[in-house]
Amino acid sequence: MALTPRTRRRLVVGGVVASLAVLAVDTAAPSVTDPVRSAVARAVTPVQERLTLPADNEADRLRRQRDEARRALARRGDDEQLRRGLGDLLGSSAAADRRVVPARVVGFTPATAAGERQLVTIDAGSRDGIRAHQTVIATQGLVGRTVTVRPTSADVELVTSPGAVVGARVTRSRAIGSVAATPGPAVPARRPGEVTLTLVELGDVRTGDQVRTLGSVDDRPYVRDVVIGRVVGVDPDRGQLGRTARVEPAVDVGSLDVVGVVQPAPADGPRPAATGTGSS
Repeated sequence: MALTPRTRRRLVVGGVVASLAVLAVDTAAPSVTDPVRSAVARAVTPVQERLTLPADNEADRLRRQRDEARRALARRGDDEQLRRGLGDLLGSSAAADRRVVPARVVGFTPATAAGERQLVTIDAGSRDGIRAHQTVIATQGLVGRTVTVRPTSADVELVTSPGAVVGARVTRSRAIGSVAATPGPAVPARRPGEVTLTLVELGDVRTGDQVRTLGSVDDRPYVRDVVIGRVVGVDPDRGQLGRTARVEPAVDVGSLDVVGVVQPAPADGPRPAATGTGSS
């Protein structure tokens, strides 16, 4: 039966009075108080339990509710961020008229030594239809290509990875060439994150030009017409076989979240972009 506030106060006062009485006697004659102490303990302990246990249980319950509310709020925030990212991706020009498998970036492996790949891991794999050497895009443009695929995850080599090379076209002049993360000989040093555009012969390129993928045979590893980046500087002619320029990638690989893996177009033509997420 629940205790009223008035009853709880009476019990507390009674317990305090009994404790003080025992304390006074105990100070004067310790041996006399043993039976009294035991009797008071038997009387007071149930009262203490009635007074403290519900409070402790209530505190525990409130703590659990608080923690669950925090977790739910975090999930709602994360779900909302995922929905926004997915909507932006599927509504972007990079995904237009393409069938993509959306996924989230769950890991990052920087290239810490020469020759190492710069990779991200995504939470979708072969069970979602992903294969090696498929184009990976974000809302802003090209991310890279899949290189290792597992049942529920895959590794993606970034366009900024040492050794990565992508066929490219300058949108304005239609000049063709390639974009590479590692500049060739006689090419000036690049800023961190920049890649190098090398044109076939002395093609026309200017600062501010947009650079897009040229495309690969059967669209693997790269589909055509995905934004790679923007030219931020043209190198002086120093006897290279083709004109070179500095390109700033369209995608900030350091803040990737929702990406899409481009799937082969069906035999009867393009389908609308996928609307689900990859496996976790």
